[in-house]
Amino acid sequence: SQEPNYRNVWGILHEFGDAGVAALVAPRGLVVEAARGPEGPGRPAADSPPEAKHGRLKSPPVESVRAEFERASGHYRRLGAPGKVALAVSGEGQGEAFTDHGVAAFLRLLGAGGPSAVADNVLTDRRGRFDPAPRCRRQFEQLLAHTQEVMRLSPLRRSEFWGNKDPAAPLTRNNFQMPRTFAPDKPYPVDRWVDLTREYRRFFWEEVLGRLPEPSLPPGARTRRILDEPGYRGYEVEMDVWPDLVGYGVILVPKDLRPGERRPVVVVQHGIMGFPKQLTDPRVEGRSASAYHTAGVDLARQGYVVYAPQNLYTLGDKFPLLHRLGHPIKLSMWSIMIGQHQQVIRWLRDLPFVAPEKIGFYGLSYGGKAAVYLAAVIEDYALAICSGDWTERVWKNSNLLSEYSFPYRENFPQMEFNIGATFNYAELSGLIAPRPFMVERGHYDGVSPDEWVAYEFARTRWLYNHLGIGDRAEIEFFPGIHEMKKQGTFRFLQKHLGRPEP
Repeated sequence: SQEPNYRNVWGILHEFGDAGVAALVAPRGLVVEAARGPEGPGRPAADSPPEAKHGRLKSPPVESVRAEFERASGHYRRLGAPGKVALAVSGEGQGEAFTDHGVAAFLRLLGAGGPSAVADNVLTDRRGRFDPAPRCRRQFEQLLAHTQEVMRLSPLRRSEFWGNKDPAAPLTRNNFQMPRTFAPDKPYPVDRWVDLTREYRRFFWEEVLGRLPEPSLPPGARTRRILDEPGYRGYEVEMDVWPDLVGYGVILVPKDLRPGERRPVVVVQHGIMGFPKQLTDPRVEGRSASAYHTAGVDLARQGYVVYAPQNLYTLGDKFPLLHRLGHPIKLSMWSIMIGQHQQVIRWLRDLPFVAPEKIGFYGLSYGGKAAVYLAAVIEDYALAICSGDWTERVWKNSNLLSEYSFPYRENFPQMEFNIGATFNYAELSGLIAPRPFMVERGHYDGVSPDEWVAYEFARTRWLYNHLGIGDRAEIEFFPGIHEMKKQGTFRFLQKHLGRPEP
């Protein structure tokens, strides 16, 4: 939690500690020198919480170096090469590097003799007024150029990744990035598509978001009534997920339910720094609440059961740290939210007034991202609507030529490991298919320009059309901002979940 963000490596502790990396070197020679390394506060990240604002660098204590070295030595002993690994300690682990002991061990492993005598001051920098800044600038610009090249090549990498979806079919590539392994004038069997994408769904869950075991506790939901409005009642809900972890939300239940009747459910999801009551309580006001236009309230008045979960992307000084702490152990905040939503669906399906096969997801902003990510792995969501977030996600994350790109903004964590080479938004909608999917987009929404949104959705529409289910993929552009318009989306919900009888 204290190291700078650039040292945040996905899955490193899940798969490799330092001893694990040493095992990749074995049985070749390896010298470990416990010495003082770079130290200092580092450059603060804009979204870092106060306790990690400066990204501290600190030399490890010698005890931890010795313990990890002993684990590494075990690999060498098992390979019959115990003499090929050596430990040198400088000043109890806090001295200068390149000790006589360390240099001698290095030369021994090279098969050379002992070190020659070194004259005093032979390592003195004699370059006078050498300025390292231009070289640092060149290195920085090289790194930028590399990232932009990787971004430009990412469609080809995704095409290669998705080309494995049907080993029996011929592979061709095209600009839409999803290889056309079937004739463009012939619909592709939907049931076959579901089978072929199952492994991609597993990969996205485990290798990109991070997968936790299924919720281990029954929901044991605790509720209390907080709203009694014309047409519906509202209840706060708390339920168990794993030991010491709960889920929270607000459910709206129509008053006109008849005995034995089962209604469709719409899960309405808040965005960054949001809360369920902004979608479900008509009394909540403010700029953030106005973007939702009390969508949950209107849906409940139309006769739907509505559930608004509390997702983790709130409390701006906390959830970025949670997201970052999970990465070295191959987890993210999505790992936890997936479990919470699995439990929500389990609980909703057991309610006597819920139609279990008709649970849809409608989210705005980060809730729109949740609609894509969560529905891609949780197949129990019958449909998904992404509002105010759909875009060419790889460009959004890394395009340095656009003012819309996240690198130019003091923003919260948006990155998932290797997403550009595996799953852009259109590929994720392919994991939602054949379930209905919709995008809601305001022309004046500052998240992305219209052309990015339209470009990415064109690939989604292409896929749905060639699955023979083009009527299940829709997009609505409207003259508005970052908000839930509720017009085309409500018609979409009625079309695919059914209109409840008022």
